Amino acid sequence: MVDVAPGGSGSKTVVSLEPIDAMIQRADHLLAEAQNLGQQYLTQSGDILHVGWDGQASQTSYAVAGQVEADLNQALAANMELHQHLADAKAQFLAQQADSSHHLAGVHPGAAPSSQM
Repeated sequence: MVDVAPGGSGSKTVVSLEPIDAMIQRADHLLAEAQNLGQQYLTQSGDILHVGWDGQASQTSYAVAGQVEADLNQALAANMELHQHLADAKAQFLAQQADSSHHLAGVHPGAAPSSQM
C-alpha cells in the first residue's frame, strides 16, 4: 500500500495493490473449482465407458468428455494469460510509483510517499 499525503492539505490518498492480488487469488480459485468439476466428469465418464457401455450414447459421452477436456485446457491457458496481464499491471504500477516517488523527492525533498509493500 502507498500513502500519499500532500503538503499542508491534511488529506491522504491511499493506493493499494490488494485488488490485483485479490483478483489473482479469485481467478486461481475459480480455475481450480472448474478443473475439479471437469476432472470429476472425465473420471465418471471414463468409468461408464469402461464398463462396456457402447452405442450412440457412448460415442456422445466420449465426444462430450473430449470437449470438457478441451475447455479445461482453454480455461487454463486463459488463466495463465490473465495472470501475466495482472502481473504486468502490478509491475507497471510499482514502477510508476517508484518513478513518481523519485520525482517528488527531487522537487520536494522529504515529501516522498512512504511505501509499505
